[in-house]
Amino acid sequence: MKCQVQIFNYVVNSKESEVDIYIDGDIVDASTQQFLKEWWGDDTTTSFKSFRDQVNKTDSNTYNVYINSGGGLVTDAMAIHDLLKDLQSKGKKVNTIGRGIIASAATYILMAGDNATMSKNSWLMIHNVSGGVWGDVNTVESYATTLRKFNDSARDFYARTTGMRKEDITKMMNAETWMTADEAKEKGFIKQIEGDANFTNKIPKEHWQFSNMAVLNAYNSAVQPPKEINQSQNFNEMKKFFQDLGDKIMNAIGAVKAPENNDHSALMSAIGEAVSNTFKEGAEEMEKSVKEIVNEAVKEATKPADPTEDEKKAQQAAEQKAKDDAETIKNLKATVEALEEDIKNIKGGKQTPPVNGNPVKVQFGSFETK
Repeated sequence: MKCQVQIFNYVVNSKESEVDIYIDGDIVDASTQQFLKEWWGDDTTTSFKSFRDQVNKTDSNTYNVYINSGGGLVTDAMAIHDLLKDLQSKGKKVNTIGRGIIASAATYILMAGDNATMSKNSWLMIHNVSGGVWGDVNTVESYATTLRKFNDSARDFYARTTGMRKEDITKMMNAETWMTADEAKEKGFIKQIEGDANFTNKIPKEHWQFSNMAVLNAYNSAVQPPKEINQSQNFNEMKKFFQDLGDKIMNAIGAVKAPENNDHSALMSAIGEAVSNTFKEGAEEMEKSVKEIVNEAVKEATKPADPTEDEKKAQQAAEQKAKDDAETIKNLKATVEALEEDIKNIKGGKQTPPVNGNPVKVQFGSFETK
């Protein structure tokens, strides 16, 4: 039985002259990635192989790599770093952008870019490499020696890239050091800072592998799930609203009792009053609902200047939704006007309403029930 796991995802968006790559998950080796996919239904991880295969499918001058990852396997992360450097050596431009959490091995990928960038409200973390082994004393000692080599390699990479002293990097790695975008730039881990990013994926505490819980809380507090306007859902809700309103009006009319003296004028007045009261209540509810839809449509259609390609697409979709909503509202207003006309006809005796479930026949000021 396969267990569905939803943590992060890995996506490549191709354009004519550039490619957007999103690494939003753990970095693993190819065999682990295959195991997670086949046995757990998890296709959210990134390996060097999957990254390389996706890149090889494209032929672009510019690669934009967006990273929101807690890290993972050092070897695959560094291999991705080297692949990006190889693309640069071939004249390709590589932009790396950190958004959210860029921790552990994910920092190697971020620092591979021509202009490594972080959003203002993101976090970068470096720490010592870790692992585990089982075996006799020789196996454990050999593993520890190898692990130390990996740790020294990471330390040297950070020192070489940032220009900081190895001793200072060692202290930071020992302490599991978290840096804001400003701190990361000041220390040389990145080169640029962009505005705040909107995060949409909260990280559950059980998936947090680090000691600093304050960063997790700060990240999750910044998560703002996107609000989407579902045109079909809005239309169905409005359709149901008017169906319910129509039922209420018919029930109100049906509840009107015929006067004992067969006074047609009194009957019409009672029906008109019942319909007006019911319609007034429904109209107030409709006005409130329509305002909410229009406000959401306007909010979605309003975007900041110089939007990204993804924001442009989102804006176009929002504008189309706003147009669709406007058309829906127009049709609903027409329905309201038709109802108002029916009410006028009922009041004027030009239209026969049902009374107690039976139709009323109006004839020259008198009436009879059929």
